[in-house]
Amino acid sequence: MSPLNFFKVTGVAVYVLRIQYRMADDLFRLYYRYIYSDIDFVYYEACNPNLPNHQIGRTLEAFAQSNLPGLKQYDDGKLRPIFIHCPGSRTIKAKGGGSKFNPDQNRVALKFLLKFVLKNKINPNRIKLITPYRANRDVLEQVRRKDAELVHIAGMEPAATVDSFQGREGDVVFAVMAMTENSGPGFMTNENRLNVLLSRQKSGLIIVGDINIIGKVFGGAGDDKGKGKGKAKGKGKGMMDADKCKVKAGGTVSFVKSAFLAKVCQDMATSGRVVVAPAEWQAKEKKAHDGEKVEEKAEEEAEEEKKPEGKKKPEGKKKKPKGKKPEEKKPGDKKPEDKKADQ
Repeated sequence: MSPLNFFKVTGVAVYVLRIQYRMADDLFRLYYRYIYSDIDFVYYEACNPNLPNHQIGRTLEAFAQSNLPGLKQYDDGKLRPIFIHCPGSRTIKAKGGGSKFNPDQNRVALKFLLKFVLKNKINPNRIKLITPYRANRDVLEQVRRKDAELVHIAGMEPAATVDSFQGREGDVVFAVMAMTENSGPGFMTNENRLNVLLSRQKSGLIIVGDINIIGKVFGGAGDDKGKGKGKAKGKGKGMMDADKCKVKAGGTVSFVKSAFLAKVCQDMATSGRVVVAPAEWQAKEKKAHDGEKVEEKAEEEAEEEKKPEGKKKPEGKKKKPKGKKPEEKKPGDKKPEDKKADQ
């Protein structure tokens, strides 16, 4: 029995909030439509997207329209979530545990965030990074703080997991899902976690992930190339009914309860708010330090930092410089000065 039902059964008065105070108009639509549809609500007057407190949301929308070809633009002045689709991204299982990370989705999120901050002179602390998995949070943090190209966002508030961010909010939220069509939805089938992940924003929400995580709802030109306009695919192959979906992950077919996730993906696709990540954001960087291995190294460093002081790997011993071994003196050998004296 949930705490709410317990209070109801025991006769404790329960009051339902019917005014949305946090989000700009229409940013609450997804949750209201699929979770809170039985509750009548109104937006508070401060949720008007045209007010100064939501200027950052309007700036984000304008920036997205300029940098994400194919993003549908509405003329009603409302602010809507944006889904950046990363076809072919990889979900990797972290060493020593079941947590996961996705270096490709992380790269896209950080690239977009950096460009948005620099172009519009935004204080990066107004933007929050959230992800479901601890390993993905750790990799995001290591890359963000140590990659020289990301120096302008190195000082922003650390990324957080869904569980640790509950009850908090940000002007703009970047939600990195980390999972893919191939890996399966993972934590994203948990309605409470997904609700928290997608409801922390006040003025803007950018979702970075695989829109086909629960079934084919988006594709077409550019889906595999990172450019061009994709197309919604109708109901979606693999979507079975309102409660369960057929998922093929890692060669295994299973049925999972994922009504909210399926509806979110379908809604985003049909509303024209899904775009394929630009190719230059997805391209694997090849630098002197081998950019492809940055995430793997970051994940290992994050795990190492969590170990107690006594269990950390000892620093390697300094190697003696290579050189010629000193000649061994044999019995009877004389020093150079002795030889001179003999002559």
